[in-house]
Amino acid sequence: MITFKQVSFVMAIAASISLAGCGAMTANKHRNAIQRVLDQNARVTDNATSVAQIVSRMRAIDYSNCPSDFRQAYVTHIHAWEMLASVETQAKQYGTNYFSGEAMIESFIRGAMGDPFGKAQEAIAAKNQLQQSYQYTTNQIKLTLNRVEEIAVGYGASLPAQTNQ
Repeated sequence: MITFKQVSFVMAIAASISLAGCGAMTANKHRNAIQRVLDQNARVTDNATSVAQIVSRMRAIDYSNCPSDFRQAYVTHIHAWEMLASVETQAKQYGTNYFSGEAMIESFIRGAMGDPFGKAQEAIAAKNQLQQSYQYTTNQIKLTLNRVEEIAVGYGASLPAQTNQ
């Protein structure tokens, strides 16, 4: 005769096996979702003509099936790229402000009014600020990508052979 204790034991083992299987399925789902994101992310810079275009491609990647820690790290990585898009915009504005015909006329007028180096000094200060912003932002991109990759590896995903970010 089978006792209640024996039935309970068999049910507990069956439940444990079932839950272990579900855990493995979830782990595989997370790994596969992360892998898809990594593979797509490795191609976002292909033939891109601007940083804004790269950001747009990154935002188009579906990471909804990834675990929350990976999603958060990837969004932080996107934000770092958005900072670089801002630096790109500032660089274009720098060119307009200091290398246009208007800038030449302004320099000439300022020189005639006793400030011959004012525009050049402004240009140097703006260039230095732009370089600092660029260095900081590219460092942030590297740091955030490192975090994305660390989390991905933790879930068993394989890193692309070469990452562009």
